[in-house]
Amino acid sequence: MATAEQLQAEFVQEVVAASVYARTAHPEAKALIDIGGEDAKVIFFKENGNMELRMNGNCAGGTGAFIDQMSVLMGVENLKMSELAMKAEHVYPMAARCGVFAKTDIQNLMARNLPEADIAASIFHSIAVQTVVTLSHGISFEAPILLCGGPLTFLPALRKAFCDYLHLSPNVFHRIKKTAISFRLWAVLTGLNRQILQPQYLFS
Repeated sequence: MATAEQLQAEFVQEVVAASVYARTAHPEAKALIDIGGEDAKVIFFKENGNMELRMNGNCAGGTGAFIDQMSVLMGVENLKMSELAMKAEHVYPMAARCGVFAKTDIQNLMARNLPEADIAASIFHSIAVQTVVTLSHGISFEAPILLCGGPLTFLPALRKAFCDYLHLSPNVFHRIKKTAISFRLWAVLTGLNRQILQPQYLFS
């Protein structure tokens, strides 16, 4: 908002900028999945040009903060946890909706001396399940799908978890590179051109 005030431009929310960017740069996209540090968002793009936003900002479960908590519990860095997960042979059900419950689940898996790779993969799998089940609300994901946000950008195992859970080929997922720059640029352009007066006009 401070930047908008300095430029004397219309303030544009991050999710609105993301929507405009996706619609303009990737008009073929059917959905956008954004896993952030403290929230998770899904935007469905409809054939009539409208969009529908689903967001989970009430709980850190299934977000970057959740991944940080789990990596600390496992005693490895995020990237290392992703590398381990890529070698997994089995995935175990666990809770991603609540960090407290997930911690208990991981501790139980670790107490059983299960392979670290399987535990790591189970963590990423739980995030995919949490995002899809909580934010889709009956709407099916169709290809192609855009992926953005730090965790989906830098952690291949998380991207794989979404592919596996949705039973979709990796080829239908497209990473948005330099997400922060791309979205900020579209926020500036959108604000300066005053193309959006109220964010709610984008969604239905």
